[in-house]
Amino acid sequence: MNEPPVHPLERRPEPPPPPQPGAPPPRSFHVPTARPVLAPVVLAVIVVIFLLQQADDPEFTIRFMKDNAAILKGDYYRLFTMMFLHGNADHLFFNGLAIYVIGFRVERLFGLARFALIYFLGGLAGSLASLVFTEGNALGASGAIFAVIGAEMVFFYVHRDIFGNLARQRLNYIIFIVAVELFLGFARPYIDNAAHIGGFVGGAVLAWFIAPRLVPPDGRPDAGAPALHLVDTNPPDKSWPAALLFAGALALILFFAAGGAG
Repeated sequence: MNEPPVHPLERRPEPPPPPQPGAPPPRSFHVPTARPVLAPVVLAVIVVIFLLQQADDPEFTIRFMKDNAAILKGDYYRLFTMMFLHGNADHLFFNGLAIYVIGFRVERLFGLARFALIYFLGGLAGSLASLVFTEGNALGASGAIFAVIGAEMVFFYVHRDIFGNLARQRLNYIIFIVAVELFLGFARPYIDNAAHIGGFVGGAVLAWFIAPRLVPPDGRPDAGAPALHLVDTNPPDKSWPAALLFAGALALILFFAAGGAG
């Protein structure tokens, strides 16, 4: 006697295929992370400075924002201080949200020292790009934030074989976000796309040399365990030569920019 047909939704799922002989069991990876320290401090500082901007007269903002003429006359500190100023509450909110979401995540992966190098040196690269390629005044943490985004992209690209689908998803997401932000920047003349591009490139270049390089602990006692504790073969104490070279390149660009203007 034939059995009545079974509806597809009522069928029992097929059991998974048996593992191949000799195939290693599936493993998970334990990624070394650090507690965010600098990102929360930066977030608090930009909020406090924004309150000072609102409490003081416009002279506070004018004194510390990017002003090409003032910078080329010797106010080089503006390339740094512009990263802590914001034009309005919306500007502060979206940059603060980016620091909270992306900055916290990247500091967990990079640690305090490397995150500080990425944020500040990458941010200065964005400020310099703004100085060289735009004439208008500017302010905001966007250049530093784009540096952090560039560093995250490099991290997942370098570790795409380890993280697999997660790395591909993160890379696709980063490319999408950067493309949208740059499109909006080109569509709106008041957005400083030069700082965005300079920060992104600077953060990516610096991260290529100082980012963690995680590898499975081959030959270690836990190498056969289901969860592998990845080992960083590029620890923070190896970051300083690349960071100094990067800072020297920024100083050289500023020297030629100031010399050309003079």
